[in-house]
Amino acid sequence: MICFIFRPARRIDGRLHRVANYSGKLRMDWENGTPSVFALGTPDKREALRRLEERRIEREKEHAGLLPPRAAREASKQPLTDLHAAFIANLRATGTSPGTLDKYESNFRTLLAGTGWTSLRCVSAGSFCDWRARADLAPKTLNDILKNAAGFFASLVRQKVLAENPLAGVRRADTRLVERFRRALDVEEQRRLLAAAPHFRAVIYLLVLETGIRRKELHQLKVGDFVLDTPAPFLLLPASITKNRKPAHMRLRPHVVEAVKSVFPPHALPSEWVFHQRVPRISTIRRDLSAARILFETEQGRIDLHALRVTFCTNLLNAGVHPRVVQELMRHSDLKLTMKAYTDPSQLPIAAALNSLPVQALSAASSPEARRIVAVV
Repeated sequence: MICFIFRPARRIDGRLHRVANYSGKLRMDWENGTPSVFALGTPDKREALRRLEERRIEREKEHAGLLPPRAAREASKQPLTDLHAAFIANLRATGTSPGTLDKYESNFRTLLAGTGWTSLRCVSAGSFCDWRARADLAPKTLNDILKNAAGFFASLVRQKVLAENPLAGVRRADTRLVERFRRALDVEEQRRLLAAAPHFRAVIYLLVLETGIRRKELHQLKVGDFVLDTPAPFLLLPASITKNRKPAHMRLRPHVVEAVKSVFPPHALPSEWVFHQRVPRISTIRRDLSAARILFETEQGRIDLHALRVTFCTNLLNAGVHPRVVQELMRHSDLKLTMKAYTDPSQLPIAAALNSLPVQALSAASSPEARRIVAVV
């Protein structure tokens, strides 16, 4: 064991100067690595020895499980909002997208408002489940809140602030019986929407229908992201604006190229925004749907801008594109997400698929006994 006090010193102009207050150096027998050095905050030698002894006894109790670690004791006194703000700051420093950070913060505010948690001492799996049972939120939203909160507490466990994640054993809400939130537009509805919407918004709708681009990505597109004067025009999404933080290369068909060019600012510079702050909100989309004689919400789901991304995915599958290719075009990490959440079964050619099966008719030469068996069945 290493355990002693000392007064730190440093050289100034060639002369050794010692500070007034003592510091301590401590490493217990079961610890490896460099001893920890900490200020004792006193110039009195006896007081410094007493404080070092307190720290040594504290380490022994922590090792024996009689006392929580110092980091945990200090964190238990802090407001949960401060701990979560530090968690968000760390995610921001490691490159997490602003949209994801906004979602984490919003979900955590909802959780604190519902549970009444103020510090780590209040957090428990039981209080979370009690709040979830009362909350008037969709199962997917509840699962997102659970996932984000569990990730936050897991980070505190890694920092040895918590002994265990209080939400680690909480089961997710079952979303299998939840009705579809969004539906895809059929071909005729797509045509009517593009015809009824004002030109600028029609271009936005067309771009989403042809690429599946997300709302937040649309907001951040610049003229230079469109590479149009080539034999194979494309849209290059920088990694800084995509959800998965990877660059995306989207091919554009000729009619989409012409539509996009028509809304470029005159003499546009590569750094100029194209759709920034002009992507339609839900109220505007509802007006355009009404003009196109399309119901905003039906039994199959509602229509918003993200529903056009669902339509893009469904159109690809209806065109016979292999699901693995559709997954790449949708930029999904999991094929299940492509096939379940972003495919509208009401728009799939189910009847045509059945009609494509070979006809297996009974032979006219069947024996009377065989015909009697069929009749009984």
